[in-house]
Amino acid sequence: VIIVGCDKTIPAGAMVAVPGDDGATFYNPAGLGSLHRTRLNANGSVFGVRVRPVRGGLVSSFAGQRSAIDFGGADFVTTPTTASASFSLLPHVTVSGGAYHTANDVRAASGIERVEGPDGRSLAHRLDTLDALRKMHVGGAYGIDLGRGLRIGSAMFLVYSARNAAVDYAVGVDEGGAGRREVVALGVTQGGAAWGLQPTYGFQWDVTRRLHVGVVFRFPELQLTSSVRTALREIGSGSGEPTLVLEEVRTRASRIRYADPARLFWGVAYDVSEKARVAFDADVAFPLEADTWGVAHRAMVRARAGVLLKPLDALHVGFGAFVDPSSARTLPETLGAIRVDYVGGTFGVVLRTRIGEGTSPDAPVVTPATALRYAVGFGEARTVTLSDAGETPGTTDVRVHDVMPYVGSSIAF
Repeated sequence: VIIVGCDKTIPAGAMVAVPGDDGATFYNPAGLGSLHRTRLNANGSVFGVRVRPVRGGLVSSFAGQRSAIDFGGADFVTTPTTASASFSLLPHVTVSGGAYHTANDVRAASGIERVEGPDGRSLAHRLDTLDALRKMHVGGAYGIDLGRGLRIGSAMFLVYSARNAAVDYAVGVDEGGAGRREVVALGVTQGGAAWGLQPTYGFQWDVTRRLHVGVVFRFPELQLTSSVRTALREIGSGSGEPTLVLEEVRTRASRIRYADPARLFWGVAYDVSEKARVAFDADVAFPLEADTWGVAHRAMVRARAGVLLKPLDALHVGFGAFVDPSSARTLPETLGAIRVDYVGGTFGVVLRTRIGEGTSPDAPVVTPATALRYAVGFGEARTVTLSDAGETPGTTDVRVHDVMPYVGSSIAF
């Protein structure tokens, strides 16, 4: 689940039907129609911890020796960062624009293993992997209040995504008394970037003073241009001198194609009282044969639910829960690739402070917020067995833990 905005994290991102929120630009642009004050929003990027070990990820079987490398561990990733502003142009029309750093995931792992055989021969190998993904949405939106509790809106985002991955592997066999050693080092690096457009249309309806519903259709991202660079290298050292073989392949695509699945969102928000609100969202992702990075996506449903309590006008607290299954149709063949289904929860606090003298409802309001998101994921990871017969892919079960703190603030004039 991509949760953009610190205070939106508190109800686990269940914001599709919530009116009067400055996160409407990303969640449901129709919600902008209920904003009648200028708002500025910023969320600082703080680190989170993601723990994802892969047991027996790489198995080697050479010269009668067999060993397995466990790799993975704790990675430090940054939370989505946002900066946005909304302005009321007319009594019933509000526009907004912003930049949303929706992904910044770095996965680095390494492992080393050495096995001694009874005949004096030994096998040692080392694996280092790196996978970094960044994604940003930059764009604008508008919302219109049609009256009678009806609102419509749309948004258009320019999407930039970049990915860099590297795998380095070295294996050495020592024949012991024979005095013969063989070392082979392999490396693969791949980097790419893509630009695309993603339109969104939204609708909100205040069924009653307390009951609100919302629907959003997020079109598939249209990839306008992309480039991918792949480099392969091999270093061998045996009876002769070390040799280096370097092969580089470049591929570029400029044709328009779908790069991210279309999604249909729907949500319900209910004001239990003036001091409590509950909200529920769900969305379905449509199938996609291949995204920018060649991953096929299946149809799947995600869900979020949250509660926001307002014990004081200056203090809001809340919590939420979400279910986020993986949309990947199959597990990629890349060593260490992970396909995980997440479940998790959120908790946070929002403080509201009016600026200036008096308690006028029109006084500027500053709302700093802090929140925490925790998720546990269950799934599988790609493993590889190397032997004299070649390379054999496999899978292993994995459990992933995410702990992600958020901080941010907004101001309404």
